[in-house]
Amino acid sequence: MLMWVLGWASRGWVYLDAQSAGAARQWHGDCDCQIVPAWGKKTPKIAEYDPAALYAQYEAARDAVIARKQGKVAYSPSDAEIASQMKKDLNLEPETFSIPEHVRALWPSELAPLRSKKWLHILKRHGDNGTGHTQFTGLSPDEIAEILLYAVKNSEEVIEESKHQYSCDALVPWYGKVRVGMRQSRASEESGKLEVVSMFPIKR
Repeated sequence: MLMWVLGWASRGWVYLDAQSAGAARQWHGDCDCQIVPAWGKKTPKIAEYDPAALYAQYEAARDAVIARKQGKVAYSPSDAEIASQMKKDLNLEPETFSIPEHVRALWPSELAPLRSKKWLHILKRHGDNGTGHTQFTGLSPDEIAEILLYAVKNSEEVIEESKHQYSCDALVPWYGKVRVGMRQSRASEESGKLEVVSMFPIKR
């Protein structure tokens, strides 16, 4: 008997087996998805799973992105743009991950402004329980923000690692040595400023 496995959100049962549904790995960050099989025409009932409502959320987010792009003929939003809009619509951006206001206010003018996406990367990859090899174990986002602010204001010589990729080290008195990753993006090329893309502790 043919087995189908429930796919993501509103797609329903679309995978042929557990392996293709991602049994061996997570499909995305912070993934708590579960593999739910169905055999034949019998579709199991899942509490609070409403594919029609989920698809309506998706369409509303897609329409919102398109509305912002007025003037672009036949604009087709990317999955990332739609997902970002859905996070805003559903208020899924935790307060913890927003850049502290004092960090924005005291950010060095010689650097491009810190982007939320890069701050989120630092916390998700190198924060407590992050996925990186090096982590700021036991530190809160506010404490990591203080380390980042000190590091960018008191960093050592900026070294070019490869084309458009740079790094610099800083010794933070109350913590230890950290490395800040930077790059020159298309936008920062115009301003002549590097942007911070990561920060992690240097193993002691």
